[in-house]
Amino acid sequence: MRLTRSSMLEVLGSEYVKLARLKGLPEALVISKHALKNALIPVLTAAGINLGDHGQRGDRRGDRLRVPGVGRPALRGYRLPRRPVVQATVLLGGVMIVVVNLVVDILYAVIDPRIRYET
Repeated sequence: MRLTRSSMLEVLGSEYVKLARLKGLPEALVISKHALKNALIPVLTAAGINLGDHGQRGDRRGDRLRVPGVGRPALRGYRLPRRPVVQATVLLGGVMIVVVNLVVDILYAVIDPRIRYET
């Protein structure tokens, strides 16, 4: 919430928002169309990083919280010399980070039409 607020305050002071207000656009339109879309880019970046990090930590927390999942086998694989379990856990974490970053990049193009991805 603090990141969203600080990002919105920064965007609301920019020139294109001032210009939109001077044109006489309603305040709700200025905020929703001009300010919010540009303020969401840093928020989306932080959310993607936190989601990828949370997924990595969530695997290890599962054993302490008694929640079934990947946590218990991952901890056993780390403690005992079980290389395939450790490799699968690391691979799962890497795939999760790649997928989260891909979704965040696609959402950038949805939020900000100036961002284009070319093949």
